[in-house]
Amino acid sequence: DWSSDVCSSDLGAPRIELMQASVDEQEVAVARVYASSLLELAESRGEADEVLEELGGVSALLGEHPEFAGFLANPTVESERRREALERIFRGAANDLLVNTLQVMNRRDRLGLVTALVEAYRQELDRLRGRERVEVVSAVPLTDALRSRLRRAVSRLTRGEADLVETVEERLIGGLVVQVGDQKFDSSVARSEEHTSELQSQFR
Repeated sequence: DWSSDVCSSDLGAPRIELMQASVDEQEVAVARVYASSLLELAESRGEADEVLEELGGVSALLGEHPEFAGFLANPTVESERRREALERIFRGAANDLLVNTLQVMNRRDRLGLVTALVEAYRQELDRLRGRERVEVVSAVPLTDALRSRLRRAVSRLTRGEADLVETVEERLIGGLVVQVGDQKFDSSVARSEEHTSELQSQFR
């Protein structure tokens, strides 16, 4: 259990609190170097999806234990101490390719980019699989019919499979905002499924 291992670890070092709520795109660009190498190796072994799942677990662990995240990101902590902590907590419990990547990042004082690594890896894997991440913000949960229509619309636009990430925000008052990559489509006056035809036409 990673969490119990972290809790039982005596970090004994000044902490750097990681309070960043979203991933910085510049950090993602830097982390992409590590993510691409990790993905290439993982895909060659048929383990790419497994590694993505474990990366999400590592990211969640750091979010639950900010003192451990700060320990890993702290440049004043000797890299050997960080190496030992990574080995003790993750080796044998996580994919070796993932642990090896974390160790490479440790040697280069890049462990503060773990969250960015997760996002960069996900983006690269989506690209490899022909998937397009689509962020949908709506006033109410999407119906199955509208969800299907959005997937078809995005597929026509990107010629890839749409991976919908849905968020409900009541403040939109019946609105719908769809973001595909750096393109945003705002149908804030949409009040029902029938009024989304304008949004769909923008995808064509």
